[in-house]
Parts: sequence; C-alpha cells; structure tokens
Amino acid sequence: MRCNVCGAQLDEGTKTCPYCGCATEGDGKEITVYTASDASAVENTGINADAAISPAFMTDSSVGSEEGPSIGLKWAHFLGYFALWIGALVDLSSAVQMLTGSLYDVGGANAEMVYRVYGSLRYVDKFYGIGLLVLAGLAVLTAISILRYKAMAGTLVCALNGLSFLVGIAYIVMLSHIIGHNQMNASNAVGTLISIAFFCVNIVYFKKRKHIFVN
Repeated sequence: MRCNVCGAQLDEGTKTCPYCGCATEGDGKEITVYTASDASAVENTGINADAAISPAFMTDSSVGSEEGPSIGLKWAHFLGYFALWIGALVDLSSAVQMLTGSLYDVGGANAEMVYRVYGSLRYVDKFYGIGLLVLAGLAVLTAISILRYKAMAGTLVCALNGLSFLVGIAYIVMLSHIIGHNQMNASNAVGTLISIAFFCVNIVYFKKRKHIFVN
C-alpha cells in the first residue's frame, strides 16, 4: 500500500505513515507528530496509537506539534505522463530525418547533393540518428519506470539527461570539424545548459524521494 499524502511505500495495515506522519486510514482521528525529544511526553500522556514520531522531525530544534513535510510528485508526474513521451516523439522524428537525409530536402536540394560536398557528413548523420533512437527508447523506458515507481527511475532520468548532452555535443563537434567552422550557436548552447541544469536538479529531486520509488 502507499501513503495517500507523500506516496511512500508502506506495509499493509499501516495506520500512520512513518515518513510524513499522516493517517493512512480514514478513521477520522487527528494525528499529532512528535519529535525524538518529545518521546517522554508521549509516554507520560499515554498517546500512542493516535500519535507518530516522524523521522523527518527527529531533531532537538523541531516543533513537536508540526506536521510532517508533504513531498510532492508533480515534477515526476509531468515527466512520466507528458514530457518524456513528447521528447521521445521529437527524438524519433529527428532520428528518421537524420537516417533518411530528409532534413536536406529543402529549396530543391537533397541529401545526395549535400553528401557529395561533405562526404563524411553521411556517417555523422547516421551516428546522430542512431543516438536519437536510443534516446527515444530510453525516454519511454524512463517514463514507464516513473509511473510504476521503480527504484531506478531517478537513475534513468539522470542517465537520459547525461546521454542527451553527450550525444548532442558529439554531433556538434563532428559537424563543426566537417563543415570547417564552429556549429555551436545560441540555440545549441541554451539546450546544453538546460541539459546540465536538469541533470543536477533531477539528482536532488529523486534522491529526496527515494523512499517513494522503491519497486
């Protein structure tokens, strides 16, 4: 069973979540969260079944009457239900363009014309196309892991961010070498910075919720 407030995995029959201190059963009783320093007070007043000592507040400076922190999952749900699926579709579409050379079909040009000028570009495009396919598959796997609260969900999210960064940088470096001048523009730079930022943010985010993603 799971806590209806913080989503933590609990044993069947648990009445009070040990992580957020909230009641898991609809008994209508008020739940008070006590700190470790208030343990004696709990014994003296006889409060036991209707009170919980929350690990999140087991410090001397905590306020005993305070409720446990509610850990939200909005970002995880956004990733699992929307963002990762959209990203997978975008990567899949871009991969098809790179592998077929259709991205060059503009203004009367075609892939063969471009490859006759830049012969090595054909192989760089294939590399990038395969990399995008891998990213699309990884995005789908990551989304499913999040929705099923898998323990590896956070690792997969960070791996996806890291791999996306590496594949993108590798393509830009190889393309710059073939074309003869730097292909890192403002858009690519912003995308690179976003990948790095998401990597760092997701490490912290999923680390704080490791008690939720346990399957």
